[in-house]
Amino acid sequence: MMASLKNNKNSAEIDISYHKVTNKIDDSFVGIKIKSNKIDFYYPETYHFDDSSLEKSRNDVLAILQTISIAKTHSDSRFKVESSFSNNEAIPLLSYLWTIKDYLKNGFYVNREKVLKKNQRGKVDWKRTINGQPIISEGNVIYSDIVVSVKNNLDNLIAEIHRYCVKKSLDMLGWLFRINSSSFIQTKPFYGSIKNLYIDALNKELNQTFDDEKKERLEHMLAIVEGLSEEQNTNELVYGVDSYSYIFERMINSIFGNRDASKFNPSANWHLKSDGYVPF
Repeated sequence: MMASLKNNKNSAEIDISYHKVTNKIDDSFVGIKIKSNKIDFYYPETYHFDDSSLEKSRNDVLAILQTISIAKTHSDSRFKVESSFSNNEAIPLLSYLWTIKDYLKNGFYVNREKVLKKNQRGKVDWKRTINGQPIISEGNVIYSDIVVSVKNNLDNLIAEIHRYCVKKSLDMLGWLFRINSSSFIQTKPFYGSIKNLYIDALNKELNQTFDDEKKERLEHMLAIVEGLSEEQNTNELVYGVDSYSYIFERMINSIFGNRDASKFNPSANWHLKSDGYVPF
């Protein structure tokens, strides 16, 4: 099946082709290949791919792409994830998908986690201040350690990084969510030194946050930034596996139990009779 996407006059037209993979020689790759505005998606022939509408086919594409990461646990090169841009940089595809979904649900990053410090200027957190140890002097109760909530100095930078990650994710996979252009997001030009700045800021924020949801968001942002390169050609990428059988076996095993699948492999013992044996 072939499909064409075009949201508005300012966005480029994207051609999508869906290919059923037979798992025969030279026809075993399952995954996605993108070159310029041409997208080829390859799915197992046993998968009931619904191409009755673009919306349903997108759901199937997302489902299959998310299963491919299972192959990372296998040592056989046939089942390893082929994940690269045209310059062989690794693709954090699942982080792209997570970031887009998070953006569509929550919008751009806003830090709601309080940074609490003592004896500094800021808004007094009376609850935490009163829970401290007071000093009693001449009938007066004195709290020497005033707890205040202050603004995180990294907030603006983290927000900038998040906008960049959203823009990058939409450039790569926005078409899956009917977003063919990220031109509405303004970001700074990318260069090598800013990558190091972004990585340092994300690692620092990760080390000081206790919010699990925020930590997950930061980890995906870090994966995206670490995969960036000045030489990266965003118009060409490959993500998939040369054999889908291992992934299928893992999914079946997760549904029907954790038995050792090797016990069910066919096997046989051969016993040769020495008496009366006549070779061919």
